[in-house]
Amino acid sequence: MKKIFKMAILGVSLLFTSCTTTPSDYFDSITLQIKNIANAERVLANGADSTKAVDAQKAIAKAYKKLQRMEDFRGNDSLRAAALEYAKFFNDLYCSGQNHLLNLEIKQSNGIELTPEEVAEQNVLFQNYLNGSTELNYKVSKAETDFLKHYELIVDQN
Repeated sequence: MKKIFKMAILGVSLLFTSCTTTPSDYFDSITLQIKNIANAERVLANGADSTKAVDAQKAIAKAYKKLQRMEDFRGNDSLRAAALEYAKFFNDLYCSGQNHLLNLEIKQSNGIELTPEEVAEQNVLFQNYLNGSTELNYKVSKAETDFLKHYELIVDQN
């Protein structure tokens, strides 16, 4: 019974928070997580030492979890959905144990020569990374602009 009561309180508080948040506050909370991921990704992409790499992976995972817990904004989920897709991409890439690209880069940075098969795999993985990150950066940017326009936080120049 206590558990049900706590869940009801949590649900009401989430509903209340979602309904009282301004478009600007909601936008800021989403974009903060995007920036946290981008900063951590930059650290990882530039070959951080193991301590910084672990911290960056934790930052990506934390931002991803925060975005997963966030609600839509008054029925509008486009910004959160784009940010969540962005976060999932980098979480899968760096934090899910499927970070083979990162492992190959670490191997190289430690002076271990890659086999021709590993070089070919690294090239494919890197191209997938470039294509995915470019597409997701565009989606997030468009979702941010659309959200700002919709809630009249910026003026359309057209």
